[in-house]
Amino acid sequence: VKKARLLIFDKGKSITSKDVKYLLDFMSLTATENAFSKAFFEYGFQQFQLEATDILHEFELGEWRRVFIHLLRILEAYQKSRAKDELDHRYQSLPTFTAGTICRFSKSVSSLKKMTVHNFEDIL
Repeated sequence: VKKARLLIFDKGKSITSKDVKYLLDFMSLTATENAFSKAFFEYGFQQFQLEATDILHEFELGEWRRVFIHLLRILEAYQKSRAKDELDHRYQSLPTFTAGTICRFSKSVSSLKKMTVHNFEDIL
């Protein structure tokens, strides 16, 4: 980003020039300085390591199903039904999100009864 900014502001290169695009495009960066990066750079701070990934696009749904079942088993081992009841309550209390996107959850998400791929997407 720093090199790209030097090209733009000191050398007068266009933001769409080959040189600037070469520096930025491989990581989908922009020529914008971030205040946190600038202030904490000397301490080895890397903001990109802190940003959360979009987990929905990182998991295949079959893998998410296996992870979710494993998490349910951990909850069951931890506090038997209390933790699973709390999980079910929290899913049940979530509002729906536009027609056809996230529908109302069943009263017992943790039972995994009649679950479709769409339900697992919503749970994720």
